[in-house]
Amino acid sequence: MSNVSPLQSADAPNRFIYSDPTRRYAHAVLGDDIEGGSLVAIDAETGEPINKLVLPENLVFEDRWPRAVDLDGFGKAHVVTLLSEASTGAAVAVYEFADGKLSLAAKTPAIGRANRWMNIAGIEDFDGSGSASIAVVRTPHIGGTLEFWRWSKGTLTKVAEAFGFSNHQYGSPELRLSAIEDFDDDGVSDLALPSADRRSLQLVKLSSRKNPEVDIIASVSLPSPIDKAIGVTRNGDDVVLTVGLENGSVYAIHRGLPNN
Repeated sequence: MSNVSPLQSADAPNRFIYSDPTRRYAHAVLGDDIEGGSLVAIDAETGEPINKLVLPENLVFEDRWPRAVDLDGFGKAHVVTLLSEASTGAAVAVYEFADGKLSLAAKTPAIGRANRWMNIAGIEDFDGSGSASIAVVRTPHIGGTLEFWRWSKGTLTKVAEAFGFSNHQYGSPELRLSAIEDFDDDGVSDLALPSADRRSLQLVKLSSRKNPEVDIIASVSLPSPIDKAIGVTRNGDDVVLTVGLENGSVYAIHRGLPNN
């Protein structure tokens, strides 16, 4: 369980890892039945562990790497994870690292059934509110719902959702079937991710700060399901999304140009 997340911050360790691998939650959504049993804060300079948070026996981190981010913009370390419980399935959990200790700050409601999972699509200010939101696809393999959870004052609040999306192929260790970019040049970040059948790429945005809805900016049909990490590059006005498919082909999708 050696995948590591960096955090650029002067007053926090810049690495967090999952540890204590366990087989106590036999779902294998990521290709094997080994999940994380603990979360460890690592000192950036020495490589030594600073603090370890061990989960109880009914919980695991059903995830590949913890996402270290500064959700508040004040230099405080937050760690965004995927937490699964034996009878209620997955939830997004946010842990805080303060005074040398990791502690649970907030989490979304669990899906409600064992062996039901969700995958994080992006963490960004998606509505221009100044607060970070966590975009997540709930049950991406059986008719996924894209949800946006805004972080504010230590709490997570769902601000928008839309049905018909995916960002993972069952059994794959690849979690990065999404990309963040300002696709419509309005100064606010947008999200690219597959449709529920992964046969089209959807570019979506939140419509407003107050009572936002999920709006489709563009939809690009593809000849085979997306199954690889989505890349995005910007060169001036040209935004290019690179999409790999199950049939082995790779498409470069240019904004405002014919699809290639």
